[in-house]
Amino acid sequence: MGRWTGRLGLIFASAALLLVVLGRIAPFRFTGLRTGLDPSWVAVISEAHSRGWRFGTDIVFTGGPLSSLYTHYFQQETAVLALLLGVVLVLYLTLSLAFLPESRTSLFPFAAAVVLAFAATTRDALLLGVPLLLAAITLKQPDRTNWFFLGAGTLASAASILAKFSAFPVVLVVCVVLDGVAVAHKRPPLHLLLAGAFCATLFALSGQDPADLADFIQSSLQTSVAFSGAMGISGPSAELWIWLAAALAFGCLCAEQAWRGVIANRRYRLAALARAFVFCIFLFVAFKAGFVRHDGHSLIAWSALVIAGVVHAGTEWPLSRRVMRADVAAAVILIAFAAGHLRLHGTSNVWQGLNPAPLIRSSLDQIAQARAFVAAPGAWLEKHRLAKEQSYEKVRAAQPLPELDGPADMIPSEQSAMIANRLDYRPRPTVQEYTSHSEPLIERNRQFFTGPRAPKYVFFAPGSIDGRHPASAEGALWPLFLRLYEPVDRVRDMVLLRRRANPLGELVEAAQRRTGKLDEPIRLPRPHGPVFMALDIQPTFAGRLLELVFKPPMMTMAVGYSDGTKQTHRIIPSMAGAGMIVAPFVGSSTEFLLLASGDLAGASLKWPETVRLFAHGFGSSAYAPDIAVSFSRLDVKALREAAARSDFFRRWRPDP
Repeated sequence: MGRWTGRLGLIFASAALLLVVLGRIAPFRFTGLRTGLDPSWVAVISEAHSRGWRFGTDIVFTGGPLSSLYTHYFQQETAVLALLLGVVLVLYLTLSLAFLPESRTSLFPFAAAVVLAFAATTRDALLLGVPLLLAAITLKQPDRTNWFFLGAGTLASAASILAKFSAFPVVLVVCVVLDGVAVAHKRPPLHLLLAGAFCATLFALSGQDPADLADFIQSSLQTSVAFSGAMGISGPSAELWIWLAAALAFGCLCAEQAWRGVIANRRYRLAALARAFVFCIFLFVAFKAGFVRHDGHSLIAWSALVIAGVVHAGTEWPLSRRVMRADVAAAVILIAFAAGHLRLHGTSNVWQGLNPAPLIRSSLDQIAQARAFVAAPGAWLEKHRLAKEQSYEKVRAAQPLPELDGPADMIPSEQSAMIANRLDYRPRPTVQEYTSHSEPLIERNRQFFTGPRAPKYVFFAPGSIDGRHPASAEGALWPLFLRLYEPVDRVRDMVLLRRRANPLGELVEAAQRRTGKLDEPIRLPRPHGPVFMALDIQPTFAGRLLELVFKPPMMTMAVGYSDGTKQTHRIIPSMAGAGMIVAPFVGSSTEFLLLASGDLAGASLKWPETVRLFAHGFGSSAYAPDIAVSFSRLDVKALREAAARSDFFRRWRPDP
């Protein structure tokens, strides 16, 4: 009787855990097109299959062809695959947590369900938790192969990589570590092989050529390497230090567990060390994901700390035998639990996050959606297709664009409008301007605009994010745009550029080179015309180390103008070497048109005289003090002559 009662309790507890995970992952939830920066890149990478875009060449981004696993964007060609993989993730996370303790008990899955139900858990952290659970399950009995969790874990890990590339380092480390442990215990090392095979298979099923998988990984690494230096922003330092303290306490807990395992069982000592190492890698990646861009992203780090605490508790269950370690684990989970809600809801609405109603509604809705899909999959897909069409109409009404007789790209991060207006949208590799944050990525875009896939039209406007200089928006390519394209229309606050029938000659003249220093004014050439400036800002060894473990200090550029005014902008060192037009100041479409006209004599433009670079925080030790500077003038005569032949410029007048 007791055995059946225990089994029944385990089933009910596992069912509760299943409902929680189902509500969090929500594999049957899909959304349509929306306006905005983030919704735009979500739409672009999700539409890749239907438009024949290749990840790794046509699209270079941190999201992959299965990004709808966490963005929930509906794309009919991949919806069923994303839905099925979402179900696999739900089942895998539920079963691995339920079977994590050595003894079959209903208490742990119930406790895990309660924690995950009330904690502010993000899908990003759950995706990172997939390989962590694979390691925790496998290292329980490192001398045996659990074929179910081996297959399900590597499949779910592969799906995580193709959904969001930040899972890649965790999956790679986990697979290498588990294969090393397998070899030590005379088992076949299959984790890395299976994960790679599943990646290639899912890559193909999502409409990509498996031969492009290596390019996808290489280009995603290229984007990720420069992310910390380019996309980092600061947040509340107290939040960062509290997280680090909690993570340090958890790390000590893992180290103590590893040391105890080494002493207690020499046969399993490698597995004990491997478990602690995997936990540390998981938290390190979560730390970078949460605090490099220290805004709402920090919720990823807090969620990951909760997940790490839950998984660790499962490996130590029952905790009653290890009271002190249980207290430490519980304290870490509670700190992460509370901090996550404070970050999400603020101090005034912290109790809002403890309301289980939204999660319950999500779980019940997922069950209803699953029933509808199983009963009539065709009708279910058609319903979502029609809802997506309606979302297209809303975006098109809010952001109308003219019909064009050729392919087009857009520099401002409003690509949703391109898709909603059903233009022949042909994105550059980095998709949005702020992600062109290194010279190799800028070069990819340059080759795109000079190659056979170059669009006939470009919607153009200056402006970027995070206080960057407005001319940094694909700034290195502005001379190329001026040479290959000509203005033909104004569309809202943008300029519509069309490919010139006869491209102009090279506009950038020979460079003047000099050496500047951090925190000292660098004088620009006298303003006889536009100036293209490139800055070779080299990180020191300490700077490279900071970028690896966290993020380098932010750098700003103070610009002094001839009228006595000053402006300060953020500058990205990894982009600065490719250059941008610094004189005159171009911060609007009108000012860009004045530049493109080549007639700057009577224009009321701001002309910089000096720039000064500041590195915040530990900047003096993170960057070399000497900066190689090059100034190149632009040939405005060629622009002026081209503008004289332009119908657009004959009728255009600057805004008053």
